[in-house]
Amino acid sequence: MENSFYFIVVFIRPLERQFTNANNTFNNFNGELYLFNSYRIDWRAIMKRFTSVDDLFEDIKNNSFTPWHRFILKHEWLRWLIYNAEDVPNDFYRKCKRGWQRAYRGWCDEDVWGFDWYLSKVIVEGLKKLKETKHGTPILDGYDGESDFEEMDKEWERILDTMIWTFETSQKIQNSDWLLMPINGWTENQLKLQASFHLMTAEETRQYLVGWANFQKYYFALWD
Repeated sequence: MENSFYFIVVFIRPLERQFTNANNTFNNFNGELYLFNSYRIDWRAIMKRFTSVDDLFEDIKNNSFTPWHRFILKHEWLRWLIYNAEDVPNDFYRKCKRGWQRAYRGWCDEDVWGFDWYLSKVIVEGLKKLKETKHGTPILDGYDGESDFEEMDKEWERILDTMIWTFETSQKIQNSDWLLMPINGWTENQLKLQASFHLMTAEETRQYLVGWANFQKYYFALWD
Protein backbone atom coordinates (compact mmCIF):
# COMPACT_ATOMS: atom_id res chain seq x y z
CA MET A 1 0.00 0.00 0.00
CA GLU A 2 1.35 3.43 -0.92
CA ASN A 3 2.46 5.50 2.05
CA SER A 4 0.21 8.46 2.69
CA PHE A 5 -0.97 10.71 5.46
CA TYR A 6 -3.83 13.07 6.19
CA PHE A 7 -3.85 16.81 6.57
CA ILE A 8 -6.62 18.14 8.79
CA VAL A 9 -7.75 21.72 8.40
CA VAL A 10 -8.54 23.12 11.82
CA PHE A 11 -8.70 26.50 13.53
CA ILE A 12 -5.60 27.48 15.47
CA ARG A 13 -5.03 30.92 16.96
CA PRO A 14 -2.58 33.08 14.99
CA LEU A 15 0.28 33.07 17.49
CA GLU A 16 -0.06 29.32 17.99
CA ARG A 17 0.04 28.45 14.29
CA GLN A 18 2.76 25.84 13.97
CA PHE A 19 3.28 22.45 12.47
CA THR A 20 3.00 19.60 14.91
CA ASN A 21 6.26 17.79 15.59
CA ALA A 22 6.28 14.79 13.26
CA ASN A 23 7.83 12.32 15.70
CA ASN A 24 5.34 13.10 18.46
CA THR A 25 2.49 13.01 16.00
CA PHE A 26 3.44 9.58 14.69
CA ASN A 27 3.46 8.25 18.25
CA ASN A 28 0.12 9.84 19.08
CA PHE A 29 -1.71 8.77 15.94
CA ASN A 30 -0.48 5.20 15.49
CA GLY A 31 1.82 5.83 12.59
CA GLU A 32 -0.33 8.22 10.57
CA LEU A 33 1.12 11.69 10.28
CA TYR A 34 -1.30 14.54 11.02
CA LEU A 35 -0.13 18.10 10.51
CA PHE A 36 -2.18 21.07 11.60
CA ASN A 37 -2.56 24.48 10.03
CA SER A 38 -5.32 27.05 9.54
CA TYR A 39 -6.79 27.81 6.14
CA ARG A 40 -8.75 31.03 5.68
CA ILE A 41 -12.06 29.19 5.49
CA ASP A 42 -14.84 28.13 7.80
CA TRP A 43 -13.42 26.36 10.86
CA ARG A 44 -15.23 23.12 10.04
CA ALA A 45 -12.63 20.44 9.49
CA ILE A 46 -11.90 18.53 6.32
CA MET A 47 -9.24 15.91 5.67
CA LYS A 48 -6.92 15.75 2.67
CA ARG A 49 -4.59 12.87 1.84
CA PHE A 50 -1.01 13.47 0.73
CA THR A 51 1.68 11.06 -0.44
CA SER A 52 4.63 13.28 0.44
CA VAL A 53 5.52 16.22 2.61
CA ASP A 54 6.45 18.16 -0.53
CA ASP A 55 2.88 17.74 -1.81
CA LEU A 56 1.54 18.97 1.51
CA PHE A 57 3.64 22.13 1.50
CA GLU A 58 2.80 22.82 -2.13
CA ASP A 59 -0.87 22.60 -1.24
CA ILE A 60 -0.37 24.98 1.67
CA LYS A 61 1.53 27.37 -0.57
CA ASN A 62 -1.25 27.41 -3.15
CA ASN A 63 -3.96 27.43 -0.48
CA SER A 64 -6.20 25.77 -3.04
CA PHE A 65 -9.20 23.49 -2.85
CA THR A 66 -10.76 21.33 -5.51
CA PRO A 67 -14.34 22.08 -6.60
CA TRP A 68 -15.35 19.08 -4.48
CA HIS A 69 -13.80 20.57 -1.35
CA ARG A 70 -15.50 23.91 -1.96
CA PHE A 71 -18.82 22.17 -2.52
CA ILE A 72 -18.60 19.91 0.53
CA LEU A 73 -17.67 22.83 2.81
CA LYS A 74 -20.90 24.60 1.84
CA HIS A 75 -23.07 21.57 2.58
CA GLU A 76 -22.28 20.40 6.08
CA TRP A 77 -25.07 17.82 6.15
CA LEU A 78 -23.62 16.13 3.05
CA ARG A 79 -20.10 16.17 4.45
CA TRP A 80 -21.30 14.49 7.62
CA LEU A 81 -23.36 11.98 5.66
CA ILE A 82 -20.36 10.93 3.57
CA TYR A 83 -17.48 11.15 6.02
CA ASN A 84 -19.11 10.94 9.44
CA ALA A 85 -22.29 8.87 9.05
CA GLU A 86 -21.34 6.60 11.93
CA ASP A 87 -21.03 9.63 14.20
CA VAL A 88 -24.54 10.96 13.49
CA PRO A 89 -26.29 9.36 16.52
CA ASN A 90 -23.63 10.64 18.91
CA ASP A 91 -23.60 14.08 17.27
CA PHE A 92 -27.39 14.30 17.52
CA TYR A 93 -27.16 13.50 21.24
CA ARG A 94 -24.43 16.13 21.68
CA LYS A 95 -26.49 18.81 19.94
CA CYS A 96 -29.51 18.03 22.12
CA LYS A 97 -27.32 18.11 25.23
CA ARG A 98 -25.75 21.43 24.18
CA GLY A 99 -29.17 22.96 23.57
CA TRP A 100 -30.53 21.83 26.94
CA GLN A 101 -27.46 23.02 28.86
CA ARG A 102 -27.50 26.45 27.19
CA ALA A 103 -31.24 26.82 27.83
CA TYR A 104 -30.83 25.76 31.48
CA ARG A 105 -27.64 27.58 32.49
CA GLY A 106 -26.61 29.78 29.54
CA TRP A 107 -23.58 27.77 28.42
CA CYS A 108 -22.78 24.15 27.68
CA ASP A 109 -19.86 21.89 28.53
CA GLU A 110 -18.49 22.16 24.98
CA ASP A 111 -18.52 25.97 25.10
CA VAL A 112 -15.59 25.92 27.52
CA TRP A 113 -13.47 24.25 24.82
CA GLY A 114 -13.25 27.78 23.42
CA PHE A 115 -14.88 29.91 26.08
CA ASP A 116 -13.34 33.11 24.74
CA TRP A 117 -14.89 32.36 21.34
CA TYR A 118 -18.30 31.67 22.88
CA LEU A 119 -18.24 34.75 25.13
CA SER A 120 -17.17 37.06 22.30
CA LYS A 121 -20.18 35.97 20.26
CA VAL A 122 -22.60 36.32 23.18
CA ILE A 123 -21.23 39.69 24.30
CA VAL A 124 -21.16 41.37 20.88
CA GLU A 125 -24.70 40.22 20.05
CA GLY A 126 -25.92 41.26 23.51
CA LEU A 127 -24.33 44.71 23.24
CA LYS A 128 -25.94 45.29 19.85
CA LYS A 129 -29.34 44.27 21.23
CA LEU A 130 -28.87 46.49 24.29
CA LYS A 131 -28.09 49.50 22.10
CA GLU A 132 -31.09 48.77 19.86
CA THR A 133 -33.69 48.30 22.59
CA LYS A 134 -32.40 50.27 25.61
CA HIS A 135 -34.90 52.36 27.56
CA GLY A 136 -32.46 54.13 29.82
CA THR A 137 -28.94 55.47 30.13
CA PRO A 138 -26.57 55.33 33.11
CA ILE A 139 -25.43 58.63 34.59
CA LEU A 140 -22.08 59.30 32.97
CA ASP A 141 -19.21 61.39 34.30
CA GLY A 142 -19.64 65.06 33.45
CA TYR A 143 -23.43 64.91 32.98
CA ASP A 144 -26.28 65.68 35.39
CA GLY A 145 -28.73 63.42 33.56
CA GLU A 146 -31.56 65.94 33.38
CA SER A 147 -30.79 69.08 31.40
CA ASP A 148 -28.30 67.23 29.20
CA PHE A 149 -29.99 63.82 28.91
CA GLU A 150 -29.97 63.76 25.10
CA GLU A 151 -26.26 64.51 24.94
CA MET A 152 -25.57 61.90 27.62
CA ASP A 153 -27.67 59.33 25.75
CA LYS A 154 -25.68 59.93 22.56
CA GLU A 155 -22.43 59.59 24.50
CA TRP A 156 -23.63 56.30 25.98
CA GLU A 157 -24.37 54.98 22.49
CA ARG A 158 -20.88 56.02 21.43
CA ILE A 159 -19.41 54.14 24.39
CA LEU A 160 -21.45 51.06 23.52
CA ASP A 161 -20.13 51.32 19.96
CA THR A 162 -16.55 51.18 21.26
CA MET A 163 -17.33 47.96 23.12
CA ILE A 164 -19.12 46.46 20.11
CA TRP A 165 -16.17 47.31 17.87
CA THR A 166 -13.75 45.69 20.31
CA PHE A 167 -15.65 42.40 20.51
CA GLU A 168 -16.20 42.33 16.75
CA THR A 169 -12.44 42.78 16.45
CA SER A 170 -11.92 39.98 18.97
CA GLN A 171 -13.91 37.70 16.69
CA LYS A 172 -11.75 38.70 13.72
CA ILE A 173 -8.65 37.91 15.77
CA GLN A 174 -10.12 34.57 16.84
CA ASN A 175 -10.97 33.79 13.19
CA SER A 176 -7.35 34.53 12.22
CA ASP A 177 -8.50 37.34 9.92
CA TRP A 178 -6.80 40.08 11.98
CA LEU A 179 -3.60 39.93 14.03
CA LEU A 180 -3.28 42.08 17.16
CA MET A 181 -0.28 44.40 17.15
CA PRO A 182 2.41 43.41 19.69
CA ILE A 183 3.33 45.95 22.36
CA ASN A 184 6.58 46.85 20.57
CA GLY A 185 4.99 47.00 17.12
CA TRP A 186 5.46 44.73 14.13
CA THR A 187 8.86 43.27 13.29
CA GLU A 188 10.11 43.08 9.73
CA ASN A 189 9.35 39.37 9.54
CA GLN A 190 5.86 39.83 10.95
CA LEU A 191 5.09 42.50 8.37
CA LYS A 192 5.45 39.82 5.70
CA LEU A 193 2.20 38.33 6.99
CA GLN A 194 0.28 41.23 5.43
CA ALA A 195 -0.29 39.13 2.33
CA SER A 196 -2.46 36.72 4.31
CA PHE A 197 -3.75 38.70 7.29
CA HIS A 198 -4.81 42.16 8.32
CA LEU A 199 -2.15 43.46 10.69
CA MET A 200 -3.80 45.85 13.10
CA THR A 201 -2.54 49.42 13.01
CA ALA A 202 -1.58 51.43 16.07
CA GLU A 203 -4.88 53.33 15.85
CA GLU A 204 -6.91 50.11 15.58
CA THR A 205 -5.03 48.69 18.55
CA ARG A 206 -5.77 51.86 20.53
CA GLN A 207 -9.49 51.59 19.67
CA TYR A 208 -9.43 47.94 20.66
CA LEU A 209 -7.99 48.73 24.08
CA VAL A 210 -10.40 51.63 24.59
CA GLY A 211 -13.33 49.26 24.07
CA TRP A 212 -11.92 46.85 26.65
CA ALA A 213 -11.40 49.71 29.12
CA ASN A 214 -14.98 50.88 28.62
CA PHE A 215 -16.30 47.35 29.02
CA GLN A 216 -14.53 47.13 32.37
CA LYS A 217 -15.51 50.62 33.49
CA TYR A 218 -19.19 50.32 32.56
CA TYR A 219 -19.66 46.61 33.20
CA PHE A 220 -22.28 47.25 35.91
CA ALA A 221 -24.06 49.74 33.65
CA LEU A 222 -24.89 47.16 30.98
CA TRP A 223 -28.60 47.06 31.77
CA ASP A 224 -31.78 48.05 29.98
